[in-house]
Amino acid sequence: MQKIFNTETGIINLIFLNQSRQIVKFSDLKNHTLNEQIYYKPSMFPYISRVTNEGSVYENHTIPSGQYSFRENSPDKLKQKFSLEKYIDNFYFQLNNHLETLLKTNKKILLSFSGGIDSLVLLSFFDKFNAFDKIEIVNYENYFVENHPDLLRNNFEKKTKLKEIEKYTKKTFNKIKITDNDWLFCANHGNYTDLKSYCLSTLIKNFPNFIIVSGLFGDKTLLHDSIWLDQKVSDNCNFNDLLQNKSLYMNNFLDYNLDKEKIQLENYTFYMRNFNDYGLKIDNPLSIGLRLCRQIDLSTVSLLNILDADVAREIIYRNVNKNYNNFISHQGNLDGDNFCKKMFPKIKLNSSIFEIPKDIKHNKFGLNWVLDSINNDKVDTNIITSLKMLQYLSALQK
Repeated sequence: MQKIFNTETGIINLIFLNQSRQIVKFSDLKNHTLNEQIYYKPSMFPYISRVTNEGSVYENHTIPSGQYSFRENSPDKLKQKFSLEKYIDNFYFQLNNHLETLLKTNKKILLSFSGGIDSLVLLSFFDKFNAFDKIEIVNYENYFVENHPDLLRNNFEKKTKLKEIEKYTKKTFNKIKITDNDWLFCANHGNYTDLKSYCLSTLIKNFPNFIIVSGLFGDKTLLHDSIWLDQKVSDNCNFNDLLQNKSLYMNNFLDYNLDKEKIQLENYTFYMRNFNDYGLKIDNPLSIGLRLCRQIDLSTVSLLNILDADVAREIIYRNVNKNYNNFISHQGNLDGDNFCKKMFPKIKLNSSIFEIPKDIKHNKFGLNWVLDSINNDKVDTNIITSLKMLQYLSALQK
């Protein structure tokens, strides 16, 4: 039997584990009771959270992370065999080939560009290939999310750097504002994935004939996410000393609790949403490294490597030398597909949103919460997301 594992980029062929640690296929759980928590926390469907042992959409079942593969019911944990240097070499090689092929096979490419280091990595490849004339670039500001000083519209430094990058590329960037109406459009006319990816869905609506290249998953595969801090921070480390350096890439509204329980990489999922729904409309090149990065020998990685996004910096340097040094600022893309709790009058929502599917085995407590929550003139974004999730699950099970 061939080894199987969860890809963490979609839910096709998703595998679950029951309480006996036996493999159960998604298709075999159609008549299984839903987890009560999924009604209240629909944003990570089919997970409850990024911590895999906190459960899944189905009661008493978990979804193993990409750290594991299975032959029959025997788990095989990925070995951490690559040094950081070797990982960068392998990841760079795969990224280079992928983006080179993308350029050769597609005439209309739109780079979703935030100005952060992940999108700079992608831009540097197009720069290396002398391909600026073959792509369009779009930048958007998010007015749906709660106001914050690090949003692009409020951050003078980021706006200035974006103008410098635009001048460097000799291109006019497309500009879009994401508003409440865009989120509502996705709720009324899209499925759960469209709603979760409301910014990307808005780009697809505005640029229907383009393949959209995004920097999603970059914080994971380029090693500047807090999950990597969990793997390296210890009681006797010099974490607070390092944070005295205000120029470090991650040292920007970094709220990391040294006393919290650290999550082991094997118990953490990189999953974001089901990109299979978009077919070929969305390309996430940085997701190529999702399984590869799980094989890094963490003894070769330092806290400084993580805090200053050294993997991304090295890839950019290989492509354009020091040309982008002044473009790199601090981490924080609050303009992305981020959730915001808001109330909307029910009159702004299609009546079909409030149709609760009857062909799934509901948890009675979760279902009663949904019924109570929609029995008002206004509903919040979380309950709308929950309703869309339940309809999406029903459709998947057919």
